[in-house]
Amino acid sequence: TREIEGPAALWARSKIADFRAPGNRNNDGHEGNRKRIIELALAYGLVTAFTSLVAVDEKEVVRPIDTALTKANIGPSLPVGMTFTAVFDGQMAQSAGMRPISQDLLQNNSFRRIIGLPTTATPAKAMILGGLIAILLGVGLAIAARRRAGLAIYNS
Repeated sequence: TREIEGPAALWARSKIADFRAPGNRNNDGHEGNRKRIIELALAYGLVTAFTSLVAVDEKEVVRPIDTALTKANIGPSLPVGMTFTAVFDGQMAQSAGMRPISQDLLQNNSFRRIIGLPTTATPAKAMILGGLIAILLGVGLAIAARRRAGLAIYNS
């Protein structure tokens, strides 16, 4: 269905609004109005509470029965802008192909900088220490505030 523009679309929108209005004379109940709204929306290419913008291709794409399955090698998947030879030297690329890199080596920041991988981990130990200090400071302030409130009650 294509979207219809102009007065016809405006008419269809107003008709849909009429069907949704609470004091509607043509009120066949929720299901009757829902059916009419869907028919109008599909006929005029409109989006309503009961329709959406979902494209459906009615032609099913299937491999013909008499066509054999094929096998193909797929190249290595690298981030955009990176080449295989930039990450690994040419000799390694030809001799070993894509070998997995050990986790110990991947955790080494200098290695990650050399091959161009991001080194954006958080300083976890410093953040834990900062959080503990903030908690202790908050508890201390809460205790001090309770003591002051308690002294104010006894002094009055």
